[in-house]
This record gives sequence, structure tokens and C-alpha cells, in this order.
Amino acid sequence: MPTAYAEPRDLRLRYPETAVEQGKGKSVVERVSRFTAEELRDLAEQRITQADLARAKGVSRMTIVRWLRDEPNAPTSKRTAVKPFWPWEVVAIHQNSAPYNRAHDHLRRVLLDDPLDAERQKKLRTWYSDLQENREVLAYDPDAPPTPWRVKHGGFTYEPRGVEDEDLIIRVPDPEWWTPERRDAWRLPKDLPEG
Repeated sequence: MPTAYAEPRDLRLRYPETAVEQGKGKSVVERVSRFTAEELRDLAEQRITQADLARAKGVSRMTIVRWLRDEPNAPTSKRTAVKPFWPWEVVAIHQNSAPYNRAHDHLRRVLLDDPLDAERQKKLRTWYSDLQENREVLAYDPDAPPTPWRVKHGGFTYEPRGVEDEDLIIRVPDPEWWTPERRDAWRLPKDLPEG
């Protein structure tokens, strides 16, 4: 029968090794990694998922997520890796919208050189084409109403491209947010992904 409390497997009590240390009456608690180097490498290379690792260790996937936050050599998620380039705080209802997903796919392609699956590449290519043909940029306002046929739950809007938008994909309310690196990341690509 399992106990109500999980045994803390990540801490190890180490007793003083020399007579001098023993005289101080101190013991040291060392932090032990919950993951092997091979497990971290497999996660980073996407050979296993967090769910696979959770099943192997007999814990929930959320426990694995919490453990990874504390692990210095843990791979970062794609969303975490692109976060410095993401300009908006998007409310939960808008986080499953097509514009949100296409914008994240764009950053993954540009910043992480992430090979998207065929369906995502096709959607991203169509999105780029629509932005170019309609001369639009993507903007976000949590209070924006839904747009028929484009943005089911609102929040994201497509606005006419202005001279100030140059060849950027998005428009943000604060011009101070832009850095040269962010500008480069958000430019419409000259070569569209195959799809």
C-alpha cells in the first residue's frame, strides 16, 4: 500500500568526512538530480516525452514539469525559448486560436529552426500568403471582438499594414518593445516554407 507522502528522493544527507567537520556537529544536505544525464538528453532530443518520463518514474507529468524547473541542465520548452520574442500577455481563451498558433509556429521556425510537421508548414505558408496578399499585420487586444471567419474568440485582429509596419508580421502598441533582434524575428520571410 503506497504511503500518503512521497519519499524525498532528491535530497541526500551527507555526514562530515573529517574530524574537524565532525567536531562542528554539522551535516550537509546535498541536492541530487532527479534525472540522469541520458534522460535529460532524450527529453532535449524529443526521443521521450515528459509523460513517458513520468510513467517511468511513477509520478504525474506535472511533477516532472516542476522537477524540470529546478533542474539546471533541463531542456527548455519551445514556448519558453521564444518567450523573450513574444510581445503580448495573451488570455487563456485566445491561446488556442489560429493566429496565436501561427505566430508561435513562425517564431519556432525562425528562432529555433524547428522542423514543423507538414500540416503546420502548410498552415504557416497560407498564413504568410494571406498577410502578404491582404497587406495586413497581426495585433492583439484582449478586448477585441471575434471576427467572422478569421478569429473565432476575438483578441487577435488583422489590421491594414501601414508604412511604419515595414515588412513585420505583427504590430505592438509600444514601439519601445522593438529591438533589432525582435525586428529580425518578426519579419515576413522571403522564402515561404514548403507546404
